[in-house]
Order: sequence, then structure tokens, then C-alpha cells
Amino acid sequence: MPVVVGAIVVALLAVGGLIALMSMNGDEDKGNQTGGTQAGASASASTSADTGDDGGDDVAGHKGPDKTRTIEEAECTEADEHYSDETKVTAPNFEYKNIESVKACIQAAGWTISKEIDVDENVYGEGTVMRQYPAAGEPIDPEGARFELDISTGDPE
Repeated sequence: MPVVVGAIVVALLAVGGLIALMSMNGDEDKGNQTGGTQAGASASASTSADTGDDGGDDVAGHKGPDKTRTIEEAECTEADEHYSDETKVTAPNFEYKNIESVKACIQAAGWTISKEIDVDENVYGEGTVMRQYPAAGEPIDPEGARFELDISTGDPE
């Protein structure tokens, strides 16, 4: 009998704790209603702005840019000499990096982007380099290398 009573007491405490936790979360949302609404509106506005100026036709499943995935300019300006040709340097790895940092890196080294190809994918997000040619590690001309980049639209395939 004492075991059953103990189990009932533990169950009631667990349920009471759960109810208290849920009510605290509800109070927190109400207390920050103005801030929460503004943050939500701001997040929605930035999501809409990130999808590009396409007349407001947002694509379901669109993933905006991840600007934390960057490459340092030194990866381009201080590229390693290629092991098979001392007149060439090794192409940096731009894949899965945000295009803004990739462009800054390429420009800092005096290189160019000869072609940008839009690719639908929403795992890594809008503006992420998905493929590069020449590939990372390939020998490139240190003076005037040219890259082709496949760049994510952030839209699902």
C-alpha cells in the first residue's frame, strides 16, 4: 500500500511541475508580447526581404542565407603553391560558403568569377556556393584565375 501511495504522490508532483512549467512559459510570452510580436514581424520581414525582389512571390520552403559560413580572404591571397606545378597555386575551397565572402576572397586575390549558376536547394540556404570549377585543390593561375560557381537559390528542388 505505501508503494502505491508513493507512486501516486510522485505522479501528482510530476503533473503539477508540468502544469507550472507550461503556465510560466505562457506568462513569459504574455509579458514579452510587444517584443515577441516585433521580433516576429522583424523575422518575417527579413525572411521576405532575403528571398529577393521577385514581386512578393515567396517560395514555400525557401531558406535564407547563412552569413556565418565564410571564407577568409587570406585563403585566396595567401593560397598555397600547388604540389605538382610551382607556377600554380591551389584553388581554395569555396563550397558551402556564403557567396559574399567568396566574392571578397576572389576579388582580394585579383581573380574573377566567369559564371554564376543558380541551383535550387534549401538545405544550406540562399547564397551558398554549392559547387566550384576549378575544384578545391586544383592548380590555378595565381594571376587571373577564373571560377564558375553554382550558387543556391534557397528554394527547394
